[in-house]
Amino acid sequence: MMGEVAPPLLLALLVFGALLAGFPVAFTLGGGALLAAGLATLASVLITPVYLAKFSNGEPLGLVAFLAAIVGGFNQVRGALVGGLLIGVIDNLSAAYLSSEYRVAGPMILLIVIIMLRPQGLLGTAE
Repeated sequence: MMGEVAPPLLLALLVFGALLAGFPVAFTLGGGALLAAGLATLASVLITPVYLAKFSNGEPLGLVAFLAAIVGGFNQVRGALVGGLLIGVIDNLSAAYLSSEYRVAGPMILLIVIIMLRPQGLLGTAE
């Protein structure tokens, strides 16, 4: 049954039900966000000594995600998925067959080629 209802509609139904039951909806949603932020903070504090996490650990992942979004197209989720898959394949093939030193060069070359040939991305639409 829940697979047939869109998630925004489920959230609207949840809020409507909370209003009918007399719960303060803004406080409930804000409290949920605060609880999620607190649990994420606790998890990061607990995992930092184990994996030596630093604030800059996410930079390579952010760069790859940004490249995937540009290559695939910013206005299409499918484009970003295709861009991520293409960048991952080119990244691993360039590391396997060329050298691990050129691992980042393959996706960057792909980015330059895509921007020159199709500025909106592979699956993006021109605006």
